[in-house]
Amino acid sequence: MDSLARPGGTAPEGNSFGAELRRMRQAAGMSLGRLAAAANYSKSQLSKVENGVARPHHDLARACDLALGTGDALRKLLPGPREDGRRSRPRTEGFFSGLPRETPHFTGREAELTRLVELLAPPVRPGPSPRISVLHGMPGVGKTALAVRAAHRLRPLFSDGCMFIDLHGYTPQMRPVPAMDALDRCLRRLGVSGEHIPHHVDDRAGLLRDRLANRDMLLILDNAAEAAQVEPLLPATAACAVLITSRSRLVALDDADRVGVDALSVDDAITLFRSVNSTGVSDPTVGLIVRRCGLLPLTIRVAAARFADHPDAEVAAFAERLAADGASRLSELDDGERAVLDVFEPSVRTLSPPERAAFTALARHPGADFDVPAVAAMTGTPRSAADAALDRLADAHLLMRGPDRRFRFHDLLREYAVGLSASGDLEAPRRLAGFYAATARRADRRIAPHRYHPPPGPARPDGGGPEIALDTRDAAVRWMTTEFDNLVAVCRLSGELGLDEHCWRIAHALQGFSFLTKTWDAWRSAHSTGLAAARRIGDGEAEGYLLNGLGLVHLERHDVDRAVESFRTAYARFEALGDERGLSNTTGNWAWVHHHRGDYEEALRAHHRALRFQARAGTPVAAAVILRGIAVAEVGLGRFDAAVGHLTEALRTFDEHDLPFDRAMALNCLGETHQHRGEPRPAAAAYRTAVRTSRACGSRYELARALEGLASVADDRDAAVDCLEQAVSLYAELGAPEVSRVRLALRTAP
Repeated sequence: MDSLARPGGTAPEGNSFGAELRRMRQAAGMSLGRLAAAANYSKSQLSKVENGVARPHHDLARACDLALGTGDALRKLLPGPREDGRRSRPRTEGFFSGLPRETPHFTGREAELTRLVELLAPPVRPGPSPRISVLHGMPGVGKTALAVRAAHRLRPLFSDGCMFIDLHGYTPQMRPVPAMDALDRCLRRLGVSGEHIPHHVDDRAGLLRDRLANRDMLLILDNAAEAAQVEPLLPATAACAVLITSRSRLVALDDADRVGVDALSVDDAITLFRSVNSTGVSDPTVGLIVRRCGLLPLTIRVAAARFADHPDAEVAAFAERLAADGASRLSELDDGERAVLDVFEPSVRTLSPPERAAFTALARHPGADFDVPAVAAMTGTPRSAADAALDRLADAHLLMRGPDRRFRFHDLLREYAVGLSASGDLEAPRRLAGFYAATARRADRRIAPHRYHPPPGPARPDGGGPEIALDTRDAAVRWMTTEFDNLVAVCRLSGELGLDEHCWRIAHALQGFSFLTKTWDAWRSAHSTGLAAARRIGDGEAEGYLLNGLGLVHLERHDVDRAVESFRTAYARFEALGDERGLSNTTGNWAWVHHHRGDYEEALRAHHRALRFQARAGTPVAAAVILRGIAVAEVGLGRFDAAVGHLTEALRTFDEHDLPFDRAMALNCLGETHQHRGEPRPAAAAYRTAVRTSRACGSRYELARALEGLASVADDRDAAVDCLEQAVSLYAELGAPEVSRVRLALRTAP
C-alpha cells in the first residue's frame, strides 16, 4: 500500500480526490455499484465525484473509507479551507434550521431521492444562479417526508447548513404563510433582530439575499401554494440550493427543475403498512387495504396506525369494509388526528369558481379517463376553457395527466369530488350523454354506412360540445376504440339517471364497432340497457332495432334460442308500427337463424325477401351484405357457381364504396366457397387477400378466420402451424368459441 492508502498519507502533487477514490476502489476490486451499496450513496453521485463533477465532502469520504477499508485516507485528502476562495465560517451561533426529524417509516422513493441529491448537491463549479427543485405531487403522496429525507442526506454538503420553512399552503384550518411573514422568520433565524427587519416585502427579500450571499445553504420551502409565495424567498447566490414542495408544479418558476412524486408501488405500500402495523394479518389482506388506500403514504399510515394494536380479525374486518361496494373509504381513513377529507379540502379551496365547477362536474363522468372535448361538453364551456381548466387541475394534482391529452382521477380524489358534486343535478351528465350520443352516431355512420341509422334526436343533442373530426372511417374507428369503455359507461349512467333518449341512442350507435371488434359482452350489456330505456319511453322503433342487435349478439355467441326470442319480438314491434324497413332487417336476421340450424333453403328464402326490400329502397350496400348471406346459404346447398357469382358481385359493391371490413368478410366467404369446391389455390388467394384486408380494417376476428382458412389449404406444415397459432391467439383474445376448434386443429396437425 502506498502513502495514499495509509492513514496520515498525503496526496501526490496533481492527484484529485476523485482520481484517488477510483484508484482505491479498483485496487480493492470493487465495482462502482458495490461501493455505492456499501457506502449508502447513489452510484450516480459517486461517479460524479470520481469524475470531478461533484464536490466530495467529509461524510462521503468517511463512508468510502469504511467501505474500502482504507482507514481515514480519503477523508484526510479533503482540505480544511474552501477551494472557491471564500473562507469557511462556523455556522451562526444559535442558528435554528427547523428541519424535522426523518420518519422511521420512510419507504421506497430511491429514484426520486437520488434525483433530488443530483439536482441539489453543490457542483465543483457553481453556476450563475441557485439550484431550485420543485417536488410536486397530489395530496398525501409523501412529498414532505421525501424532502426531509433528501435534506438530511444533503445537509453535510452545505457548510452553512439548511433552513426548513413550512409555508402551510395546503394545511387544513390554516391560511398560507404570506411571503412577508416567511421572510421575517428566515431573517430572524439568520440572526437579524426584529428592529432591523424592514417593513416592505421587497426590502425584506433584498435583505435575505444579502444575508445569504457568501453562504452555501440549503433552503427547504415546504407546502407552497403558489410561485408568488416562494419567489421572494429565493437566494441569489449560486452556492445555495432550494427544495420546494407543492401540490402544484409551480410553472411560473422558470428556472426550477421538477420532480414528480406518484403513488407507491404495491410492494412498497405493503412494506410501509407493516412498518407501522405489526399485526399478523395476511399479505393479501394488507394488499387489499393499501390498494383501497390508493397507494398513498398518508392514507396507508392512517389505516395502519388506526389498527396498530388491534387483533388481526379487526384489521381483516376493516379491509372488508374498505372493499365493500358503496363504502365511503374517506370516512374510514381517519385516525382521529389525520383525516383524508381534511387533506384534500385545501387543494380544492385554491381553485377558481370555474375550475371548482369543472372538478365537481367531472366527478359525474363514469369513465376511467376523459379528454378535452368531453370535458368541454360536460361543463358547457368552450374547448379552450376546458383545456385550461384541465391543465390547472392537473398542475394542482387534482387530476392526473395521461398520454394524448387524456386525464383521470386518483380514485380517492374522485370519491372526494363526488361528495362535493350535486347528485341531483342532471345538467352535466345530460350534456355529456348528448355529446357522446351525437358523436357516436357520426362515428357509426362512418364505420357501418349501410346500416340503418335513426334520425338525430332533439335539437343540439351534443349539448353544445365541440365536434370531433371524423372525416374518415379510420378516424371513426380510432375514436370509438379510445372512447368505447366510456360510451358503455355513459350508456349505463344515462339509463340510471333516466336520460333514456340518449341511453338507447348510444347503445344503438355502438353496434357497428362492436360487430367489427366482436366485443360481445359490452355489446350485449349496452343493448340491454338501451332496450330498457326505449321501453320506458315507449319508442317501439328503437326497441325493435335494439332487439335486432341483441339477437345478433346471441347468434354470434351461438345462443340460437335467445336470438329467436329477440327477433320474434322485434318483428312484432315493427309489424305493429307498419315499419317495412324494420321488418326487412328482422327478416334478414331470421335468415341467419336458419343458417345456424342448417336449413339453407329457408335461409335462402328469407334472404331473398330482405333483398327485394333493399332493391326497392335503393340501398346497394345493404343489398350486397344480403348477397353475401345468400352465397353462404348457396354453399350449404352445394351451389358453388351461384355463390361465387354472388360474392363477386358483393365484393364489387364493397370496393366501390370503400368498405374494407365487409370486403374482408366476403373474401373469407369466397375462400371457404373455393375450398368446399375443392379448389385450394383460389381459396388460398382469397384468404391471403382477406388477411391483408382484415389487418387494414382492424378486424381481428376476420383476420383469425382468414388465417384459419389459410392453414387448411397450406401445402407446407410449418406455414399451416404458424397460421393456426396466430388464429388461436386472436380468437383467445376475443373470447371467441372458435378457439377450441382451432386448438384441436393445431394439436392434430400432421
